[in-house]
Amino acid sequence: EFRRVLFRSGLTPFMVGLILLIKQIWDAVNDPVMGSISDRTQSRFGRRKVWIMAATVPLGLLFFAHWLVPDFGPWGLFAYYLVVSILLDMFYTMHNVPYAALTAEMTNNYAERSRINIYRFGFSLMGSLLATIIFALLTDGADDPQAAYFRAAWIVMIIIFITGFAPVPFSPELNPEIDRSAPRPSIVENFRTAIQVRPFRHVFLLFLCS
Repeated sequence: EFRRVLFRSGLTPFMVGLILLIKQIWDAVNDPVMGSISDRTQSRFGRRKVWIMAATVPLGLLFFAHWLVPDFGPWGLFAYYLVVSILLDMFYTMHNVPYAALTAEMTNNYAERSRINIYRFGFSLMGSLLATIIFALLTDGADDPQAAYFRAAWIVMIIIFITGFAPVPFSPELNPEIDRSAPRPSIVENFRTAIQVRPFRHVFLLFLCS
């Protein structure tokens, strides 16, 4: 749907492709960086939930902003969508990486962790389906597509505000003590260790080729 907005805004295919390319490159960089920052965080809210709280409101506002078509001209629109896309991806990562890590820190019991992840992925799929249905119902066949995207973005933004904060009061965080004096492996060393695990290689290739 976002690609349709980009093309409707009057951007050329080259501009649209360049925005999406830069966004994907940025996404590859900020995920491990956010994971490292979250691991090192110390706060009274824990090292995961503090980032979830910080990211939710900007995430909702930027989601809304990236459906707008301001009257900036071609290169002004290119700069607008590029900045909004990068910031949206950054705050999504700020919310999602700690949120994903939180599931492993709510309990030390392996079976409970597995059930928590089942619920997490289940609600994630339902949320994606709900957002798709909302946009389809409000935008397909609309006389004014831009106004329809505006209304749908408002609804989804409110949903983001509500569900984005949901893990905070209902998710216990064990907050394990971390020995910060111990040497920490680099991102390259961590990846080299992970790639030696056969199931990880299968999942990695699956996501890489999807």
